[in-house]
Amino acid sequence: MYRDKYIDGRRSLAEIVDRVVEDIHSQGSHWLTPFPEGDLAVFRRFELALALNRLRSLKVR
Repeated sequence: MYRDKYIDGRRSLAEIVDRVVEDIHSQGSHWLTPFPEGDLAVFRRFELALALNRLRSLKVR
């Protein structure tokens, strides 16, 4: 899974967000969904951090 690519327990949230945003800029946003369409909007890095922060299942050390 893509989640396992950067979330490994050693990286900070800022590092994870930076790497995901870099992937979007280099590869495009089509990999975010299994059925890409032309109406995807790119989010800002702080919006991703806020969304991750709201995940109740997220466990942080």
